[in-house]
Amino acid sequence: MNHWRAFDKRFFIRHQDTILFVLNAPILSVLFRRIFRICAKGTIAGILPNAYFTTDGVTVTADFRTHWKYSKRLYYAFRPLWWMFHAWDWCVADRWMPELSFGFATLTVFPDADPEVSTVDGHVERTNASGESWATIIAGAGTLANSVETSGSYIKIVSYPSADNWQTLRRSILLFDTSGLTSSATISAAVLSIYGLSKQDAAGIIPNVDIYTSTPASNTDLVAADYGQTGATSQTGSPITYDNWSIVGYNDFTLNSIGRGNVSLTGVSKFSVRNANYDVAGVSPTWADPIDSRLVGYRADQSGTTSDPKLVVTYTLSSTSAWVPSGRIVFESVGT
Repeated sequence: MNHWRAFDKRFFIRHQDTILFVLNAPILSVLFRRIFRICAKGTIAGILPNAYFTTDGVTVTADFRTHWKYSKRLYYAFRPLWWMFHAWDWCVADRWMPELSFGFATLTVFPDADPEVSTVDGHVERTNASGESWATIIAGAGTLANSVETSGSYIKIVSYPSADNWQTLRRSILLFDTSGLTSSATISAAVLSIYGLSKQDAAGIIPNVDIYTSTPASNTDLVAADYGQTGATSQTGSPITYDNWSIVGYNDFTLNSIGRGNVSLTGVSKFSVRNANYDVAGVSPTWADPIDSRLVGYRADQSGTTSDPKLVVTYTLSSTSAWVPSGRIVFESVGT
């Protein structure tokens, strides 16, 4: 996970004075310029995730990088310290003393158990007792939905006894109330986790699983038609393979920039779970009789939340301050 993304532009602006102090102080500057890998001499006038600015009192020279070099250097150099601050924020400051928060906040949310108040989870599927082609079962209308279950198959593929025909394809839908982030939040990381229970693949088609968006008709119930309201763009860029599906703990899907962009700051974040290599890809598995492949996990109606599906979002709140280096900027160099 790219935890260093928490050190974004807002972080550098918020803590600009402190960072500049250690970069320019007579003794501290030797250490901290080495940490940041800044070789320039003279006064550092400003620093951002991918750039720093030096000045001779009249001219400001900018050195830009093609990636967040200084965010990464800052994170990895003091990683134990940041996680200590993060623990303080989560356990104490963000709950009771926000004025003492370091700004390393996380939000952990679960779908509502029955009776649902603001969010729902469960499965949607298409089942045809007479069998049908793979193309039809992917694109056809849903026939079943269930939003009240303690556990179940997140994906399921079942063949029909007639060659090249299929009986069941299942998808799942997961909604999370992330309105607690508020519009001032900037998300640096997000992980959607499903606690695995079992898996089955006797015919060896080896289905994988990934996270996608969803647009169910309701935030608090699922209907058969929601089968067709699941997206086809990966929110992670990295499906979990059948072999790597844990049946004794959480399966963590780290959302990429697309997935993080679909986390709502002020409302409900809506995701789905689909098989990637056959369902989303539109590629029929090699038919056999029988095929019954599935990946099973706990759902929100399981007692407590220790094994519920969850979404953990790491974020920072925006600062009202702003910083722009003064003087004439000269684009002197671009590093790698």
